[in-house]
Amino acid sequence: MDANEFLFRNTTPSVKFPVIGSSVIGMITKVPRVIEETDPATREVKRWQNGQPKMQVVIDLQTELRENAEDDGMRTLWAKGMMQQAIREAVMRAGAKLLAVGGILQVTYSADKPTNLQPLKLYTAQYWPPQQGTEVPATPWETQAPPQQAMATPWQQAEARAAEVPRYPVAPAAAAPNSSFLNIAVLSKIGSPAPFPDRPA
Repeated sequence: MDANEFLFRNTTPSVKFPVIGSSVIGMITKVPRVIEETDPATREVKRWQNGQPKMQVVIDLQTELRENAEDDGMRTLWAKGMMQQAIREAVMRAGAKLLAVGGILQVTYSADKPTNLQPLKLYTAQYWPPQQGTEVPATPWETQAPPQQAMATPWQQAEARAAEVPRYPVAPAAAAPNSSFLNIAVLSKIGSPAPFPDRPA
C-alpha cells in the first residue's frame, strides 16, 4: 500500500448488496489489489482453520451511481467469498486472463444458499475486457440507451441559422407598375369618383 492509497483508502464509498437483485456496474480504474480480510467489528484479520489469513480483492470502479452533488461515482468493490468465484468465471467466459484497467465489471447479488449458520450470499458477474483493436460485446451502458447528443451552444446555433440563408441577399427586380392597381390605390386615398388617367404610352 502506497502513501496515497493509505491516505485516501476510506474516502471512496463501498459497494453494498443489501438485498437479492442488488447490482453494480462500472469501469475498472486501477489495477485490482489483494489485501487481508478483516472483521468489521474487531478489525482483526480473518483466518482459515489452518491459520492462513483470508484474502479479498479490492476493485475500484467508476460507476454512474450518484448520491449527492459531490458524488463522483467512484466505488470500491470488496470481492470475497463466492463473489471471487463469480468474477473469476466471468473473466474466463469473456476470454480474458485477468481484470484489466478499462474493463467493465458487473456484479449482482443473485441468491442465498442455506447453511448451518447464516445464509451464504451467491453472486453472478459479467466482464467486458477493454477494447484493444478488436470488436468486443456491447456493454449494458451501450445497449440500455443511445448516447445523448450535446446541446449546441448559442454561438453554434447562430452560426447554423446564418448558414441557412444568404449572408447578403439580393433584392428582387421591381415589377412594372400596373395602371389599374394604381387607379384603385389612389382612389381609395383621395376618395375621388373620377378615374385616375392612365399614363400615355
